[in-house]
Amino acid sequence: MVREVLEHLRQLTTGLRPMSLENRGLATALRALVDRLREASGRDIRVAIGDDLGRLPPGIDVACFRIVQEALSNALKHSQASRISVNVNRLGNGVQIAVADNGKGFDVAEARARAGRCDSIGLLTMRERAALAGGLFTVESSPGHGTHVHATLGTREAVTPVPATAQACVE
Repeated sequence: MVREVLEHLRQLTTGLRPMSLENRGLATALRALVDRLREASGRDIRVAIGDDLGRLPPGIDVACFRIVQEALSNALKHSQASRISVNVNRLGNGVQIAVADNGKGFDVAEARARAGRCDSIGLLTMRERAALAGGLFTVESSPGHGTHVHATLGTREAVTPVPATAQACVE
């Protein structure tokens, strides 16, 4: 039992900052994430990463990885999509992210309301990560029309989000 707990703890710790992100960079970490999720889910998940991505300023790589990870997790859990695409490209000193699926879509206003009630914080945490990394986050979706998540990171001054934060949901 102790071995199982230690293994679980090791997996959680590694998940906080994947070693592939630290050692081999964002592009490799994202490809590994997509490969792992594609294999586990059996879904058609495609990834396109710009050749010029290279190393990003500190914190931008982690924010990008986590936003893509959350967007993919949401798509796999909720969308019933058969196809998901991930595109990541360099944008000056920052990065541009797009995650899209052909799933059932959802009402964005209702999802924001749930986040405000702390019933669902995925969209909220992605928006906060983008703001903290000097960027913007948007999501476009409607019932029956799939979902498109967009974020730009490192393109403006980092800010601390003021509206209902994910931290408020756990306090």
